[in-house]
Amino acid sequence: MIASDVLLLCSGTATLEAMILGRPMVIAYRISSISRAAVRLLRAVGLIDTEAIGLPNLLARAKVVPEVCLGEIQASTLACELWSILEDRPRQIEMSKTLLALGDLLGERGKLRESSACGVGAGAWPRIGGRSQKTNVAWACSQAEKGT
Repeated sequence: MIASDVLLLCSGTATLEAMILGRPMVIAYRISSISRAAVRLLRAVGLIDTEAIGLPNLLARAKVVPEVCLGEIQASTLACELWSILEDRPRQIEMSKTLLALGDLLGERGKLRESSACGVGAGAWPRIGGRSQKTNVAWACSQAEKGT
């Protein structure tokens, strides 16, 4: 994920990880027509102020990353969204900065990014066998990087 210039993700925890890492993304998701109508109704009566589903857009209360709903999902739609980010380097940089800033709202700078880069969620690191779990994860990440 960290090595990617742009990501295509389903709405969910992957968007959280990508946001923490500051990776530009396009979010694709499926939502029922009833749920979509409910979101629009809640927005119309002022109970929510966004139609966003993706976590980065919800946290920002603005459209930071493109979202494509199931009814709109076609290969050409996704390709166009991804390509528009890939060919616009200033947009990539701006999106990345915004995502990193949103990630910083969630915890101590660097700690979330460190755990996310190794594919491990943020949180407490319990002690197992006298060593912290963080030590075990760091070792596993270093072994993966070596290809062992």
